[in-house]
Amino acid sequence: MGVRGQAARHIRLINANPSVELQHVYHPDPEKAEIAALTELPVTGDLDVCFESDAIIVSSPTSAHFAQLEALADYPGYILLEKPAVESQADIDRVMKFSEDRKSRIKVNFNFQFNPVAQILAACLSDRLIGDLIHASFETNHGGAFKDDWRGNWRMTDRLSGPIYTVGIHYVQWLVSQIGNPARITVQASSFAGNEADDSGIARLTWDNRFVADVLTSYASAYKVNFQITGTDGYLAYDGLNVNRYSPRDTFGENGYFVRPPETRLLEMSWSAAYDASVQNSQNDFWVHVQAGSAYDPREFDRDVEIMSTLIGGSAQGPR
Repeated sequence: MGVRGQAARHIRLINANPSVELQHVYHPDPEKAEIAALTELPVTGDLDVCFESDAIIVSSPTSAHFAQLEALADYPGYILLEKPAVESQADIDRVMKFSEDRKSRIKVNFNFQFNPVAQILAACLSDRLIGDLIHASFETNHGGAFKDDWRGNWRMTDRLSGPIYTVGIHYVQWLVSQIGNPARITVQASSFAGNEADDSGIARLTWDNRFVADVLTSYASAYKVNFQITGTDGYLAYDGLNVNRYSPRDTFGENGYFVRPPETRLLEMSWSAAYDASVQNSQNDFWVHVQAGSAYDPREFDRDVEIMSTLIGGSAQGPR
């Protein structure tokens, strides 16, 4: 479902995979979709014909997800549903009432989980390589909101299509999957480029063990990718090119004062390459489940759907 953006990435990967066949590309306006597509695609405006496929990838704008899930209520196959699952609390409540069987055949695609950068960070946390966690920050920015054609972008359609809900949600979900539900969360969203919809957002998550994480995503700043996780025995950093670990805490110079700990290079990978790998890895994981007929844990579905509810519940409008 869809032909541009993330949908185009999925289509390209499917066409490159000899074990998977692209049968249909659904779009409510086939003529418009065929014009938008850069290559010839099996576009259809009839969703019913998609029922013959073993799996469906829903990669349309979030605002269309619930209606499409409703239309697929009797679909017996697997669904890869791009995050966020749905965008309103009312739709979240409805989706949470899906049967356990249906939930076990739907994967909400937070592909950051499959990103090599995220996997390295997760392994370091699992092995306690930086001690007890103190603070983390995840920041990804670019200046799209200032482009002349940005006002027509779907990301500018309403408050819940802003970057904290469509990009920052990746890092919130990853943190929750690694550490558990936070005790508190606050979200501040604002517009800096003069558009009606928010182009920037900050989420702060706090856990009962005093660990705090900040997630910043903006379409109104210079391109930047920067992740840092600080612990009691060192810290991890990704600058868009390399993942490094700096430890141990007790590192001293000749004068006996603390100095920067030794740097250990854990991964060399640009953000664009890491992102491409994350989409490929998440899709491959989905095909494994489809081909094996194995079930997803319905509790993971509930967790990943409710991430949006967590952000909505902590949100506040900022100045314009």
